[in-house]
Amino acid sequence: VNHGQAIDLSGVDLVMLGGGPDREQRLASAELMNMREQLHAYVEDGGVLLAICGGYQILGHEWLLGDEVVQGLGIVDMTTERAAGGSGDRLIDNIVLTSPLAKRPVVGYENHAGRTHLGAGVEPFGAVASSTGHGNNDADKQDGVRYKNVVGTYLHGPLLAKNPRLRTICSHALSNVSHRERASRPSSWRRSTTPSSKMRTTPWSRSWECTGSGKLAGAASTWCSLGMTPLPLRCPVGFS
Repeated sequence: VNHGQAIDLSGVDLVMLGGGPDREQRLASAELMNMREQLHAYVEDGGVLLAICGGYQILGHEWLLGDEVVQGLGIVDMTTERAAGGSGDRLIDNIVLTSPLAKRPVVGYENHAGRTHLGAGVEPFGAVASSTGHGNNDADKQDGVRYKNVVGTYLHGPLLAKNPRLRTICSHALSNVSHRERASRPSSWRRSTTPSSKMRTTPWSRSWECTGSGKLAGAASTWCSLGMTPLPLRCPVGFS
């Protein structure tokens, strides 16, 4: 999605919010604030959202934009404040988490000046298991957030490329694709009770190998290429 481009989230399968330099984050945040109500509705309706670093911070009530603390989207009950030492007081290190969304440790690195604090009852993405790294702040040894189908984290890496077993995110995304496609396709199309000829399993990964074209096939093949194991889909993947 380019700056200034309108988007209808009702047809979106997964939203990803990344970080970036101050100028780019300022431009992106203005567009996101204009979409605030739409993003709220998307999340509350079970939409899948993955947010990294600055994209994670903006999910809360307040976050850091350059040297300012500004209003966030308010999608998750959390706030981000600047460290007492200012922007030079950054948390920078390699980091390893344990997370209920992954059977293996989640690895990455952090580089942020913000200190994020979750609201009461809000679950973190994971707990810091390494001797290096801090996560959300200096004290609680937790990183990120989990809320409905939202995952936010400070871990760069890239996150999914370094942690291909985060299959829960991918399964939710593909399940969401399947649901939305079935709801919108013509009634003349019949649901298949067996995998389509354009889908086949690969015994070495037990992932769907998608050979069709179109939105669903493209999304599924992207996850498959990362070594994910998505939910089995019982609708043909070759349509656009």
